[in-house]
Amino acid sequence: MLFLCLIVICLYLNEFNLAFTPTNTVWGHSAVFVVPKNLANFSEVTYSKEFYYLDVEKPFGVGAGNKLPWVDLSFVSRILPEHAWSAFLNCGHDDSLILFPGEYREHNFTEATVYTYKLSLQQWNRFTPTKPPIDIYHSQPQTVCDAKTETMYRFGGIKPPLTTNKYLDILDTSTLVWKNGSTVYAPGGRFDHTSTLLPNGNIVYIGGSLPDGKGFVEMSDVNQHRLID
Repeated sequence: MLFLCLIVICLYLNEFNLAFTPTNTVWGHSAVFVVPKNLANFSEVTYSKEFYYLDVEKPFGVGAGNKLPWVDLSFVSRILPEHAWSAFLNCGHDDSLILFPGEYREHNFTEATVYTYKLSLQQWNRFTPTKPPIDIYHSQPQTVCDAKTETMYRFGGIKPPLTTNKYLDILDTSTLVWKNGSTVYAPGGRFDHTSTLLPNGNIVYIGGSLPDGKGFVEMSDVNQHRLID
């Protein structure tokens, strides 16, 4: 009888853990894969501070009616402002994630704050970096990290409604000090482009939107930035 009760309790707890499912329309969200266990997903619905992860170690189906093993952690994100289009990366830290908001609900908010999330403690911390960029820009798709040097690179982006960034902003995530990258042979300002760090040390930028309603960057227009070894 005791064994049967334990089975019932386990089934109940498993159903409870799988009961949470994100229901909001996600647009402008940020996500990062955390090895080896979780796909941590920081999700914004226009402007939000919702925080949850998908436990990809647990078996799950993807058919209609299947429940995914989502876990809601929004209760730990109270210190965060409501935001969207943010950079959310690991940057080589074993137990921490780096969040740099790209756009705030309060458009007059200009403080370039960096947030870190401690995985083992489920705790957010707030820091004011040194020599931050003058303006805050959408950072999500055009930001990469070099895990070897724990350095984050952000090129381009847009500050609503129309201001476009044409610089390479570099953050040392271990010291939280920003610096400006080289502008030699740099492409013109753009936003919504992709950036990919290749194994050979090049960051490749493809696509994106041009400022002032000038359309889109041609896919044949590929630019790259070489990291300093």
